[in-house]
Amino acid sequence: MMRKMILYILLMAPAVTALGQSPRQALLADSLYRYASYAKAVRHYEKAISKEESPELFMGLGNSYYRLQQYDDAIAAYKRAESDASVWEVRDKLNYIQSLRAKGNEEEVQRLLEKWSNLPEADQSLISSSMQAMDIFFMDSAIYKVTETSNVNTGDAEFSPVYFKNGILFASSRGTGNVSNKKYHWNNEHYLDLYYASSGNDEAATFETNTKFHDGPVSFYAQETKVIFTRNEEAKNRKDQRQLALYEADVTTEGKWENIMPLSLNDPSYSVSHPAITEDGSVLYFVSNREGGFGGTDIYVSTRQGTGWSEPVNLGSDINTPGNEMFPVLFRDELFFASDGHPGMGGLDLFAAEKLIDGAYYIRNLGAPLNSTWDDFGLITRDGKNGYFSSNRTGDDDVFSFVKGKIVVEITYVDDEGKVLDSVATMLHGKKIFSNQEGHVTRLYLDRESVSELEASRSLFADTAYQIATNDEFFISRTIPLRPLSDEDINRGVVDLYPIAVNDVDYDLLLGKELTLMKADPEERWRDNFVIKTVPEESKPDKIEKVKDLLEGNGYTVRVHERIERIHFDFDKWDIRPSEYEKLNRVAGLLNTYSQTQVVIGAHTDKRGSDSYNMTLSKKRAQSTVDYLISQGVKSSRMKSVAYGESMLLIVCDECSEDEHQQNRRVTFDVTLDD
Repeated sequence: MMRKMILYILLMAPAVTALGQSPRQALLADSLYRYASYAKAVRHYEKAISKEESPELFMGLGNSYYRLQQYDDAIAAYKRAESDASVWEVRDKLNYIQSLRAKGNEEEVQRLLEKWSNLPEADQSLISSSMQAMDIFFMDSAIYKVTETSNVNTGDAEFSPVYFKNGILFASSRGTGNVSNKKYHWNNEHYLDLYYASSGNDEAATFETNTKFHDGPVSFYAQETKVIFTRNEEAKNRKDQRQLALYEADVTTEGKWENIMPLSLNDPSYSVSHPAITEDGSVLYFVSNREGGFGGTDIYVSTRQGTGWSEPVNLGSDINTPGNEMFPVLFRDELFFASDGHPGMGGLDLFAAEKLIDGAYYIRNLGAPLNSTWDDFGLITRDGKNGYFSSNRTGDDDVFSFVKGKIVVEITYVDDEGKVLDSVATMLHGKKIFSNQEGHVTRLYLDRESVSELEASRSLFADTAYQIATNDEFFISRTIPLRPLSDEDINRGVVDLYPIAVNDVDYDLLLGKELTLMKADPEERWRDNFVIKTVPEESKPDKIEKVKDLLEGNGYTVRVHERIERIHFDFDKWDIRPSEYEKLNRVAGLLNTYSQTQVVIGAHTDKRGSDSYNMTLSKKRAQSTVDYLISQGVKSSRMKSVAYGESMLLIVCDECSEDEHQQNRRVTFDVTLDD
């Protein structure tokens, strides 16, 4: 909550014009709001409402409660103001939405969006962009582990940490270090002072430079020998309502600040605060509510010119919005900042801005768990793997630490022509973790410095195993090619096919991690097929029956064919092996049960020997098979034999192994069952 103290010193706009209402209380409430005394403004708005209710007064009350982050009370007041559309500005509507989102009331948010669907295009665009799907912000939530910093946090506000020596320096309202122990009007908390906490578990101690008003946030440079910091400027306005200003100082080896001087950027008519300076001290980013900005507070940049600074330049609409942008922090080539104007999760969210070649900025929300439905701001990191940030997610502003324990890995699956594939199931160490959708990459979160075993599976493609090794990279992108299945895979038994007829069309059921019906005709097998995804992964016989039930339940007529295994022969032999009798007995039993069924017997050889010799050998194998089935009661008129010789090898190889030759020496059966 204390970061609001800084924010609302910067904001000087009234909550609502309440003229015509209980004049004295309403005017006083508006004045208190204008000078950021929100707790007192609430009391006077309520007094005015007790005498005469109006949408204007409820709007002022709602905005005051919103500034105090008392969201339940803000929502109740905003609801009472809904009756009069004329009192609502787009900023008020965003405040209402943010209050509802902070309480997790998305149903009420949707009601308001429908109610405000006819707003001017610019207002609608701002609200719509603020309502981007929440799942985007939770997409990478597995990456970070967030922990409260116990040696820093108290019952008061602690926020905006910066690295200093072997610990962190931060701002706090705890009051123990403040010279006068004065309290700020808006929520009766103490003014801000600076405190230091070492990297160990020692409790934080007050810093010597504190004054009787606000001190902090700060930004060090030149290897921590110089500092620019926020402090109330010396120009006197009304008592306790001084503008924020930036000061520069030298830092001694003992950590003391000397030669403190105000920056030439300061102006008594507006606030200048929240510094972020480059290590060489040449470029300064800061926050101001000066005229000509895009909204409440904007981020500006200025370059050092001798003993002064150049005219500040607004960072533009890529970064600044009609809302508030604050707490800039530099990290490598990125600018971290907090905003309640960009699409976010509620309150202030943390963002990163990367400057592109054309001068524009690419903005990304850092997402959960760094962001929450409350205020999250002031993130610092030295290496991108761990660091600190501020948040009031536990009630008051506190400092949290974060550790990046996972690596984002994006996998793009492609076919043999480089076309991106969807519906690919990814297995991690044997467990299915993801099935990507159309146009999406597969996004994984893997442990740092690890080797993960993965497998990709997609209908009509061969299962593909691969490894991903991670180190300290933040992000890994890989393209994994998948090999389409072929007739050779089917012939070799790489995949399991079960014959099935659907609406009198013969299909082969491909039993993989997904179930696919493929045309039985080899000429049509690789087209005009479809995947059945709704059958659970169970035993294969059960799968076939479930497919049958599923299709019949959708109006199809289905006949499940008996799957008949092929038989094999010894080298240069045509007599039936005793080990193959059981398979042939099943064929005979099937034919004897279904008296109208025909069977085609196909006989094959391996590639050794001449074409003519192998053709003769395959004819002998076909005849041996027919003779055995006749001996089991099958009429010869129901059997047709075809000799293929070596013309249809299952495995084509230059130097075949004995096992490969064995798979080529076979007899197959093509049987269709009638009802």
